[in-house]
Amino acid sequence: MRLFPSAAAIEAGTPASRDRSIDFLRILSLGVVVVGHLLLVVLYFDAACAEPRQCVRAAGALDDSTALQWLTWGMQIMPLFFFAGGAASLGSWQSGASWGGWLLARCQRLYRPTLWFVAAIFLLVLICQQFVPQDAMAIAVPQIFVLLWFLGVYTVCLAFVPLLSKITTGRQLALVVAGLYGLTALVDAARWTWGSDWQIGAPNFVFVWLIPTALGVGYRKELIPRLVGAAMFATALAADLALCLAGPYAIAMLSTADQSHISNFTPPSLLLAGHSVCLCGLAVLLAPWLRRLMSHPQAWRVVAIGNTGAMTLYLWHWVVLFGMDGALIVAGLLPTSQTSPGLWPDKAEQAPLFLFLVLVAFLLLRPLETRPLPWWDDKVSAPGWRSPVVGALLICAGASTLALARLGPQVVGLWGVGAMAASLALARATATAASSPVSRAAQGRTAETS
Repeated sequence: MRLFPSAAAIEAGTPASRDRSIDFLRILSLGVVVVGHLLLVVLYFDAACAEPRQCVRAAGALDDSTALQWLTWGMQIMPLFFFAGGAASLGSWQSGASWGGWLLARCQRLYRPTLWFVAAIFLLVLICQQFVPQDAMAIAVPQIFVLLWFLGVYTVCLAFVPLLSKITTGRQLALVVAGLYGLTALVDAARWTWGSDWQIGAPNFVFVWLIPTALGVGYRKELIPRLVGAAMFATALAADLALCLAGPYAIAMLSTADQSHISNFTPPSLLLAGHSVCLCGLAVLLAPWLRRLMSHPQAWRVVAIGNTGAMTLYLWHWVVLFGMDGALIVAGLLPTSQTSPGLWPDKAEQAPLFLFLVLVAFLLLRPLETRPLPWWDDKVSAPGWRSPVVGALLICAGASTLALARLGPQVVGLWGVGAMAASLALARATATAASSPVSRAAQGRTAETS
């Protein structure tokens, strides 16, 4: 029996109107995240520790390498996921529809694998803490939940898509992007003046990530000509270089900075906002070429199948990486210091094993993403007063998810997880059954291509 549909079957089931470049950008951005984490996250034995196997340390490969920090400008392509998300989500929005009901339908697909993930990780933590060294657990557990930041922010950005859909001209789109860019600059000025990155910089999680979302909506509405995309790319790149070389911003697009520089990622900075404009302009410029690339049936088959398990790939690769490193720890095969000359050869040797394990996890766990959950995935609507209530609850769920990712389960505890779960459950309970029920199986098949 064939594990996945054939290229011909997928080709036949793809509407001619589908912009395949969007699907390509979505899976590309997540694929780069997977590979980037393997390269940039370093676990090693502390050579000065009396019990090396009990003294596992974590470090970022970017910490002491300026060349790698510049390389992150090419590796930080998550704005493309938000760009693709804005474009794809606009296609499912209809003017006059229930905002809350529409947002819940999007969140059903997003949170389905996440609910499985959170439940499984808590179970794994309970099991592993019985025999895994506490210092290793202290490293792994917060890091595993860090990836949920994306889901929380993405949920909030999706809530703005119906409002962004009202943009009808390129001028309006430019004003929206410029406004968000300006708000980001104000927040960064406050961060630089008063410090306290997280508390003061939190609004930038919305301001910055709404920029690629809005540009994705503008792309879907054909408001961004290719020449404008080229100008966006060149102008934003020049502005970012100026900010980085002459301003207070760190070079790396992925790591946190020291006290003398502004962090670009947690929370996002003006540099990342400009980087988003740069990448989105490049995506617009290359869109015709990407569509031609995706017209090849085998290439489209890989991208289409990958997108049916995109969240599985994103969530579980981190667990795979820590599991693989845990096995290396037990075997005594990790480098014995952060600057071991064998570090990069070790990474090259680990890459095939890591990618194979990620593929196995994808094959085994993808059904949790594609198979609808009872009750949660029933087709629903949120008419009248229910619409804003459901929408507000889902925004609360997104904020709770971001807090869980940023602060970690040790800080937010079961209260933080409970807030996320309660917001989702209340949103689903507030919504009503749709007037024209669709079977969960049929809805699952539809969700796979959304």
